[in-house]
Amino acid sequence: MLLTFSTIFYVRIYKQRPYHYSNIVLMVFVFSMYSIYVIYQVTEKKSLREKKDLATSLAYEHDQIAEYLIGDIGESIESDTTLRMLLLRHKIDYPWLYKYIKKKYFTGYWDKYELQATICRPVDSVLIEPKLLHEHCFDFFSN
Repeated sequence: MLLTFSTIFYVRIYKQRPYHYSNIVLMVFVFSMYSIYVIYQVTEKKSLREKKDLATSLAYEHDQIAEYLIGDIGESIESDTTLRMLLLRHKIDYPWLYKYIKKKYFTGYWDKYELQATICRPVDSVLIEPKLLHEHCFDFFSN
């Protein structure tokens, strides 16, 4: 903006001649480029602010239906004898177990969520990302 006014001032005062068509086109071009730059910067800042606001609102949002349903699922999983037998085996088929849990307990309403199943034994630990910390499995999930 300052550049545009400086150019107009220079041409008008120091050249002491009327505007030519090429000078006007040049000034319009310079002003347009500056305007595009400013609009782009403002739009980027607004977009970043909106993304941060969305991330914050999603972090604090609770799905009350899911919280209600997960209580019932927890009780069903604890009483599932097939699942208990699969977990007591020496060698666990993790992909099959994941499919079993997903199909039996987390279909329908739960399809919009990403399921992650973690099997904890007394000697296991979990890797907590992004800090890459190891914590005892039972301690982590009991909190």
